[in-house]
Amino acid sequence: MIKSILASLTGYGSDRTVLDTAMAVARIGAGHVEAFHIRLDTLEIGAIMGSVSTREDLQPLIDKTATQQDERSRQAKAAFDDACKRHAVSSEKSSDADKVSASWKECKGIIDETFDEARYHDLAVMAREPAFSLDRLTSVLMHSGRPLLI
Repeated sequence: MIKSILASLTGYGSDRTVLDTAMAVARIGAGHVEAFHIRLDTLEIGAIMGSVSTREDLQPLIDKTATQQDERSRQAKAAFDDACKRHAVSSEKSSDADKVSASWKECKGIIDETFDEARYHDLAVMAREPAFSLDRLTSVLMHSGRPLLI
């Protein structure tokens, strides 16, 4: 039975569908949905790019990326809060075995760690987001060892 569901959020419009799907699956067996968002670490990206560019060229790009990441993170969290409200789901793990629960997790990094996180869940739910390459989905499907619902 599927009890632990990873909902991979991107901060784009597809997050609502990902969360609705994850909540629907969780309702079948009173499971837990973990909403997971990767936030690019602009300091790490700046350090890597700094070796090939000057600080004057790099700072506007770092600032723009940081602003975009703040907005995507805010949108992903808002989608999570909205889904919990619409589905009347507690945003903490429930001790009641018959209730669906959900939690929020955000990580910083320079690579997508969704496939690592998916290993700890019974199912991962992701969207085919045009802003991301299909390699992201393939990576989770092939390396997590867990089923993926797209």
